[in-house]
Amino acid sequence: MEGCIELKRNTSLFSLGVLFLAVSWSAAESTSLDLSEPYSQCTFAGKGRYLALHFESQSNVTVYDLVHGEICFEVPQVAKGDLLAGSADKIVVISPSKRMLRRWDLSSGERDATKLLSGADVPLESLMGCSGSGPLLLIGPNRSTFIDLATLEPLEVMGPGIGGRGRYGLCVMVSAAGQTFGAIPTGYGPVGYEAMHLVGSTVERVRFGGTSNAIRWAQPTGGGHLLLQPGGAVVDRYGHAVPAKWLEGAALIPTPDERFFVAVRVDQRDHENRAVARLEVCTTADCRVLLGEVGFEELVPKQINSWHDIVAALRMGHEWRVVYAAEWNRLVTLPSDNRRVLIRPFSLRKKLRELPDGFLYVDSLPPLSTPRGEMLDYRIVPHSSHGGARATLADGPGVARIRKNRLQWRVPDDFAEPSVRFLVSVTDSSEREIFHSFEVQVIDSQ
Repeated sequence: MEGCIELKRNTSLFSLGVLFLAVSWSAAESTSLDLSEPYSQCTFAGKGRYLALHFESQSNVTVYDLVHGEICFEVPQVAKGDLLAGSADKIVVISPSKRMLRRWDLSSGERDATKLLSGADVPLESLMGCSGSGPLLLIGPNRSTFIDLATLEPLEVMGPGIGGRGRYGLCVMVSAAGQTFGAIPTGYGPVGYEAMHLVGSTVERVRFGGTSNAIRWAQPTGGGHLLLQPGGAVVDRYGHAVPAKWLEGAALIPTPDERFFVAVRVDQRDHENRAVARLEVCTTADCRVLLGEVGFEELVPKQINSWHDIVAALRMGHEWRVVYAAEWNRLVTLPSDNRRVLIRPFSLRKKLRELPDGFLYVDSLPPLSTPRGEMLDYRIVPHSSHGGARATLADGPGVARIRKNRLQWRVPDDFAEPSVRFLVSVTDSSEREIFHSFEVQVIDSQ
């Protein structure tokens, strides 16, 4: 086949009946992995490096390395109705009919654990952060259970848990780090949102907002600092609205890297009036749009009558059809026919260097909280195309200071406020200036 390379594979388990033995390279240098049959479900793992595809007719899962362009290994005996979940270094197959958990190691491709599921509730859904080390969340009809990824045993947690799917359904989304969950009931309304943060063995729950709209979700960003909602709405991890008018109307999608999320608009037109999507890379720190690109025709629905059409084009169950893996310089899209995987090289630094006006931004994330009587220590990481990026404190507590882009503030023992806000000015050698604003919760010392 002209313009193709042989598809590498490093195990003999590869099934020739599932994937074509070629990878097509387009003029845009994207890799198109064309499948001979649609996959029924998928999950990402390894911080976005690996993609696991379930082919029901073959009763297997194929794990693909998106960086090296090779089939890593195959998971056999995965039946219809089985569930998948991926972490930073594992793939787990959940078999509800057998009450069984099986775990595979991504580096070796070997199965390293098998366990019977305990408990009365049969899992209907599974979630796990692709950049974390668990836990695995299993959602049943009546209750949900955290599973320790290391032992595959139920994880005992304190505090309010996540309920079951119930009669009308429950939408639960997980952060890439695997410690934050956004939840809202489906099928009726109006109902409120919940954010649940797993801190050690304790679940901290925050209730916020509400909606009667049929399109509803609360998707945590990679590290759980923000929750992304339909229509471009953003709230922080405590449920407070984050004003970002420039994101209105976009579908906001997390990335495996906590520093970024992407905004996708599927109702755009290019210079030839073709229907295209626009994808923008944004910082979690300030919701700042770093760059935007148009194209991605595979994400555009055939018709857009409502947000239902947009959701169908961009989501498949708990997985998004757009994954920007910053660590691996890859952008992966999964067209809605489930027959193709498109892999684009996508180096943010390289693309930013090509911007005619240059760039200046902060991608570090401040501490979520700081104890009374202790030192808040936050290393600010600014990036500038002109160099010489320097942070100074524009406003904040009187005794706080920034030296060499490092913010320090010793919290008074008797500090009475529940939180404190900082405003940081960032300039570079071109005298360009941006502002980095954030709030830190003040807690009691342990």
